[in-house]
Amino acid sequence: MNVSSGKKKRADIDMRVFAKSAGATIKVPAGATVFNKGEAGECMYIVQFGTIDMMIGDKVIESIGANEALGFMSMIDDNPRSSTARPASCR
Repeated sequence: MNVSSGKKKRADIDMRVFAKSAGATIKVPAGATVFNKGEAGECMYIVQFGTIDMMIGDKVIESIGANEALGFMSMIDDNPRSSTARPASCR
């Protein structure tokens, strides 16, 4: 039996379009910092292009690419940022 919820799959939703209309656009060069572990989380980010490395210390724990969100957990659970976000590549 096949069941469909009618909801769009995550890949079908372009978060970049939402982000451009909902907030400010910032440009962060490779090697700079978007936010640091331990900081308060007052906003989330949508990657427009390039790659963001999520780091704890010197270890990359995840890489976030275009059309993906980062920094949203601090808004949900009201805890400080759990990792540091640094652009690995940009355009």
